[in-house]
This record gives sequence, C-alpha cells and structure tokens, in this order.
Amino acid sequence: MLLLLAFTALAGLVDSAGSALVAGTVLLPGAVLLARRNGGEFAAQAALALSLTGQVLLVGGMGMQLNTPVAALTAVAVALALLALWPDFLGRLLAVLLGVGAGVVIISHWQFWWLLHPFSWVLAGVTVWLWLGRHLGPVGLPLAYGLALGLLGLLLPSLWPDLPWPRPWLTSLGLGPVLLWVAWRLLPERRHRLAVLVGGGLFWLAVLPAPGLVAAALVVMVGFGRGERTLAGLALAFLLLYLGAWYYQLDWTLLAKAGVLTAAGTVLLAVRWWWLRGGVPRTLAGFRRPGNRWRTLLLAINLMLVLGVVNQLILTAERTLNQGKPLLLELAPLDPRSLIQGDYMVLDYALAREAVEQIGADVADGQLVVRPDQNQVARLVRVHRADEPLAVRERLLAFRKRGSRLRVGPDAFFFQEGAAQIYQAARYGEFRVTVEGRALLVGLRDGGFRPLGSLQ
Repeated sequence: MLLLLAFTALAGLVDSAGSALVAGTVLLPGAVLLARRNGGEFAAQAALALSLTGQVLLVGGMGMQLNTPVAALTAVAVALALLALWPDFLGRLLAVLLGVGAGVVIISHWQFWWLLHPFSWVLAGVTVWLWLGRHLGPVGLPLAYGLALGLLGLLLPSLWPDLPWPRPWLTSLGLGPVLLWVAWRLLPERRHRLAVLVGGGLFWLAVLPAPGLVAAALVVMVGFGRGERTLAGLALAFLLLYLGAWYYQLDWTLLAKAGVLTAAGTVLLAVRWWWLRGGVPRTLAGFRRPGNRWRTLLLAINLMLVLGVVNQLILTAERTLNQGKPLLLELAPLDPRSLIQGDYMVLDYALAREAVEQIGADVADGQLVVRPDQNQVARLVRVHRADEPLAVRERLLAFRKRGSRLRVGPDAFFFQEGAAQIYQAARYGEFRVTVEGRALLVGLRDGGFRPLGSLQ
C-alpha cells in the first residue's frame, strides 16, 4: 500500500485534495470488483492493497477538502460498504477496525472525552451479542472479531494518565455487569454460576481503575465459550500486556504491589484447584482439562520459567553488587507520617526532584550524568544524550519517568521488625552503580555518612 501511495504521489496523479478524492473514488470500487472476481491469491492481495490505498486517499481527501468530522463519517460509510461488499474475512475485519477508529477520531476532534465510556459499553455489548448468538455468517464473524479487537485497542490508552481518558473506572462500571452476565450465561449449573459470579465480582472491583483488564477478561470468556481459540488467545495476550503495563504504571509502594501479587496468586491457585476438581463444566466448547501427562509437562515448564527468571534476577543483582561502584543519593524530605510504615521506609531522592525539571514530558526512560563529591554523594550534572562522552569522574545513573514522577532508585527500604527507630536518622541511600547506570540499593546512611543497621 505504501509503495502504491508513493508511486501515485511521485507520478503526479495525486497532488491535491481533489485528485485524492477522485483517485480514492475510482480505486475503491475497482478494488471491490477485483476482489469479487475470485482471480486467485495474487488478485486478492492486489485488491486489498488497492482498497487500503483508496480508503486512505478518499478519507484523507475529505479531510483536506472539508474537515475531520466529514472525513470520519466518510470512513464510517466506507467501512459499512466494505463490510457488505468485500468477499473475504480480512477485508471485512479491516473495515470494522476502520469504523471503530473513525468513531474515536470524531470523539477526539470535538474533545467529547466522556463519550469514550458509552462508546466502550456499546462495543462490548454488541460484541457479546454477536459472539453468543447462534451463528456467525461470513459477515458476522469478521464483524464480531473487529468489534472485539476494536474494544481492546480503544481501551489501551486508558493506561496512561497523561492521555485524556476521564475517570477510567467509569468505563469499568459499565463493562463489569456485561462480564458478570457473560459468566452467568456460559455456566448453566447454579453452583458454577455462584462461584464465578463471586470471583468475577471480586476481580471487577479489584481492577476497577483498569478497564482494559475487565474488557480483556470479557473477551477471553467469550472466546472460551464459543471455542474460538484465536479470539481467546489474542485477548489473553492483551490481558497480560495490559496487566504488566498497568502494574508498571501504579504509583504504589512496593509493599502494596507485593500484596496485590500475593492476592492475585492466591486467587489463581484457588481457580486452579477448582478447575482440577472438575469445577469447570465441559460446556465450554473445545477447552478440555489437560490430562495428567500434559499437566505434569506444563507444571515443569512453568517451574523452569519461574526458576530461570528468579535466578536471572539474582545473578543480575549479584553482578551489580560485586562490580558496581559506591554512590550515595541524598534522601528528599517526606511527610513524617509516611516515612516509616510497618517494617519498611518510604524513600524519595533529592536528585530525582531536581532532575525532573530538566526532562521533557515525552521522555519515559533514560540516564542522568552525575558527579560524586568528596563524600561520594551524587550531584546532578545534566541529562545524558546518546553517544555523549563522559568527563572525568562523571558517571551514569539510569532513571524511569512515569507521569510527573522520576525514579532513580527503589521507593522503599525494608528492615527487621522493631528497627524503625534506627532508620529514622537516614539521610542518604547507599547504592552500587554499574557502568550502564543500573543502581542497586544496599543500605542507608545518616547525616554523618555512617552506615545504619546491619552495616554498622
């Protein structure tokens, strides 16, 4: 498609909004006719390329000639026409995604961001209605796939607080009842319904700020219920991606995150126990419980993966501890009420607060250039640029920026129970820092640079 667009532009065929409209109007019907002739694989691929090019030219020409809302409405009309006339699955699927994208463009153009909530609810409702129907024909199947994928893609921006998604929990409020209704519909026996409704309700409340997780769980359940492994697999991959990104974005303490992981692991173990005891009926078409041989193999693979990841983390930490050079970071003052919580100390760093003013809003990860003073306390020099040489005594310190917060080290330091009074005097965090800027917190020091706790 890109080659065809470049060719038409270079040939002078499309040099204005009017010529783009004419070219798109000619290419789209021609692509439909070529696709419906059933001329083989090459003809089908050429027709799809012509169709995509025609869509870009027609919709883009409308946008240049008139305005964005007219272009988006044109895209919706084109999507409906292609859904009805295009002969194969892929063309119809792309047409549905075009229509969903056009809806998002209309909302963003007028900045009616609150419409994202009902738009998501409608997509979820129609998706469930299609998938749980008796039969999906040649038009219904790509429509159902396109709406499901469009729903997941629509909710992906809800992860980032800088994007204009108002109160993501409102979207979850509408998606949650749909999720519970699907669970009720798929499980015919009352005891199964009760267990899944309770578990689904707890899951819904736990992930209320993350509507993508609710939508992904909904699509996974629909895929399992219909025996559509492709749909369930895509939704499961999205769920894992969204879950990892959401967990990474959470501005929680390490203790709170550990509690969430522990609770999630407990729920998953309970679900596994229920599954192995026969709690999941065979009415979930095409998804049988694994036999003993496969179950043992899966457990062995999972165990090796877990041990591999854990040991890799341990080796990385040991390498940093042994090869890293000592560096002290001054602790920033915190609210005394939140300085010590239980058996750990909340940490923040003065250098991070100073550096955040020098880093652009579009930067997420990078490195700072610091110079240790005579007491090995890091002093900010500048933000590091790629391939920039370091001066004598300058060192790198990696950072992560999430929202308005800059992190150069962990946000908590754990210690033995009853040792809170010892660490109240902490003024510096002691790190081992590698050449690449990877830092490992190894202890705390007081205002006189004396080690605290077990390092004394």
